[in-house]
Amino acid sequence: SFKDAHHSVELISLRNMPHVPEIIVGYIPALKLLFQGDLYDSYALAEVPATEDGEVLLRWLPQSGLDVEQMIPVHGPNAPVSLDALTRAHELRQKK
Repeated sequence: SFKDAHHSVELISLRNMPHVPEIIVGYIPALKLLFQGDLYDSYALAEVPATEDGEVLLRWLPQSGLDVEQMIPVHGPNAPVSLDALTRAHELRQKK
């Protein structure tokens, strides 16, 4: 973890992910923002089913104790994406 005068950033290691054995995500508590790569892409937004990684991320978030309202993925437009988009992608995957 690290911080400046305005924000702190928590670095969290996730293990045994479908895509890679280990990945690090960043969480900024003051912004309720999660920065992650390869678990969910903003290209998908709300119209493409979630990947296995997106499913794992959705299961992990409630257990993490983090108060996340939005995330910024590495791939796709570099703007915050609401968790509603990931939830919609999860729903689409369930319909497959």
